[in-house]
Amino acid sequence: MHVGLINPFDLTIAPLDTAATAAVDPPGTPDSGYDDVFREPRVWNTPGTETKETARREGTPYIVRAQVEVGPWNDAQRAELGDDPRFELVAVADLYLLKRDGFLDADGRPNIHRGDRLVEIRRTNGDLARTFNSDETMYVMGVKESEYGIGLTRNLLFITFGRRRRTVAA
Repeated sequence: MHVGLINPFDLTIAPLDTAATAAVDPPGTPDSGYDDVFREPRVWNTPGTETKETARREGTPYIVRAQVEVGPWNDAQRAELGDDPRFELVAVADLYLLKRDGFLDADGRPNIHRGDRLVEIRRTNGDLARTFNSDETMYVMGVKESEYGIGLTRNLLFITFGRRRRTVAA
């Protein structure tokens, strides 16, 4: 049994290109722009200035249809990871539509990953609902499939977006 989304939006997401990011050689000791331990691009201070730079490189943006829900962060769980505990956005996507649109790999896992950036949200008629500027950038913080429910099949994918602090240099 397939039940569609109730109030869907089209989310434009820019994927983090980890290979291109890793190829960046930031100044100083690290020789890669991608931190394999924290699984994120490195950030550094531009020598002689207060300006921060990042090694982040992105692939071609893609569009995912999903419901959008906004809720508070769990402060205790997220604060030590460097996440901004003031804002969270959860997108609920239909796995059937993701499979149809080619967003699942050969093993059925979603091709949406931690570190992908939310660019904008549009209504399904194409009208712009929200964009995210550099001060309020939202990144995929987690991707979780729903439990096996009606008919013992997965049917929903929860994509959690959150803001990242941009003040800590590598």
